[in-house]
Amino acid sequence: MKKHLFVYGTLMKGYRNHDAYIKGKYLSRKKARVKGRLYHLKKCGCPALLNGNGTVIGELYELSDFKETIIKTDLLENYDSQNVYASQYIRTEIPVRLDNGQVIKADAYLYHITNLEEFMERAYLIEDELWKESI
Repeated sequence: MKKHLFVYGTLMKGYRNHDAYIKGKYLSRKKARVKGRLYHLKKCGCPALLNGNGTVIGELYELSDFKETIIKTDLLENYDSQNVYASQYIRTEIPVRLDNGQVIKADAYLYHITNLEEFMERAYLIEDELWKESI
């Protein structure tokens, strides 16, 4: 069974975490998009994907060793499957649309909001669908 990971921030090719976590660990990489709302977290300088009706552009990876890679990315994204409520991001399976219209199920990290008011003070909405590290 193929396992895919959708990324939209620092794990994308050319961004700061790609080489350490993704490079050399995938069979294919494709431009893709998901439904959601994308925010920039001011303090850490990273993105946060939330459920929503907008479009978020990123990359879909077919990982060569899903289990090995996902253990490392879970640590990066502060995701703990045994304690989801304490996690910064929650890894979940979502539908991902490729440029050719094909829809594939893939894991993605959605930001876990514990306090909406605090989140809105620490983040701002990205209107152009694509997060850029230089923001």
